[in-house]
Amino acid sequence: MMNVKDLSPSEIYVLNIIYELGSADIYEILNRVANEKKWKYTTVLTLATRLFDKGHLEKRKVSKRYVYSPKFSRFDSFRMIMDRLFGTTLLNDPSPMINYLIRSKKLTKKEQKLLQELLEEENKKS
Repeated sequence: MMNVKDLSPSEIYVLNIIYELGSADIYEILNRVANEKKWKYTTVLTLATRLFDKGHLEKRKVSKRYVYSPKFSRFDSFRMIMDRLFGTTLLNDPSPMINYLIRSKKLTKKEQKLLQELLEEENKKS
């Protein structure tokens, strides 16, 4: 897996939108964020360009526009972001993140079940 640079919260936000849409041009991203952000075309273009330059997106020209798509699976991108976080901020200790997810985010029953299944799967491996 390639070593990618840190992403800003706005870059992660745009990356998540592109994951939701599958692929998108700047206007599609702009339409998707219109209710939540007061971003202009140039702001979205800058964020998508940064994501491309940092290795998270691919782009292809369709007519007169570039269409951006994820270079990695959502899981792999999230893993890279978390590896950077755990490797620097959390000093390889995931317990603060786990504690945050369980106590602060109020996991749904479905999410709790998934977490339990993942933990059981990991226990079987060790």
